[in-house]
Amino acid sequence: AGEMMPALEACLTGLDVGRRERFTLAPPQAFGDYKPELIERVRREHMAEDRIEAMSVMEFVAPDGSRYQGLVREVDDETAVIDFNHPLAGKTIAFEVEIIGIL
Repeated sequence: AGEMMPALEACLTGLDVGRRERFTLAPPQAFGDYKPELIERVRREHMAEDRIEAMSVMEFVAPDGSRYQGLVREVDDETAVIDFNHPLAGKTIAFEVEIIGIL
């Protein structure tokens, strides 16, 4: 428990070995809704890396020490636009599973 998203875990609970199922999870149950407020323009002087490329993933450290990954959406000489949404945020996710064993 606790290693997969709760909505998927709920779908799997009670299934017998050998069972095949398909599940569809809406964004709020999967990786969350896409949140425009998680897009930030960051001054390049505040970024650790000198070479920053659009569509690359960078890691950022918050003041409390927690780490976040962000996708660089745009780069210019002074700033970079970073998207901190999960790559699958806002998307409906479909799973097809087969229960091969239960631990």
